Amino acid sequence: MTSTYTNITLLEVAQDEAAAWLAQSSYTAAVSPMIDDITVVYDNVLAEWAEDEEPVLELLKLTSEISYELGCTAWLVIVDDDAVMLYSLYADGDLLDSYGVKAGEKPDGGNPALLVETFDVPRRMTKTIRALLKRELTGAASERHAQLLDALDLLPLALRTSYTSIEAGTLPEGINSRDDMMFVTADDSDNDDAPTDAPPSDEAEA
Repeated sequence: MTSTYTNITLLEVAQDEAAAWLAQSSYTAAVSPMIDDITVVYDNVLAEWAEDEEPVLELLKLTSEISYELGCTAWLVIVDDDAVMLYSLYADGDLLDSYGVKAGEKPDGGNPALLVETFDVPRRMTKTIRALLKRELTGAASERHAQLLDALDLLPLALRTSYTSIEAGTLPEGINSRDDMMFVTADDSDNDDAPTDAPPSDEAEA
């Protein structure tokens, strides 16, 4: 089974702070708790856009805006059908780095030294990450994402996980309870009580 997902990793942003901004900005998303200074936003942009529209521009806009408004580093990752992986790295709203790899094509972009500095890993990892980014994609794009997370010593909260997969019942790796997540919808911008914890299940409502 192939993977398609998008999410945004935030550095040093509390879960409730990210959720509050998303609600005020009329985005639908799930937000992980902050673990080891990492909070992940699982957006719903792909599901909300029509097939003939281009969601990538909206994702870049969202990542730039949340980075600027919260004064943080934001790392957008897009995996499409396990054949494409893209990332864009923002700080304070500015694009610092971007990368793309697609099956059958040479990878483009990627700044290993900047990744090492941003995620505070030993400089010796620069060579490893450079080799990884330059390697052509011969397997699943989500595996390239997994290898990059490992090289950057990041928890796999963002790996193979989207808003849709969470709503279907699959929690991010390392999250044991749906109650640990926060959820916002576009309608929450008009709700003083937004954002919310995990919504009740159908069984609870019965």
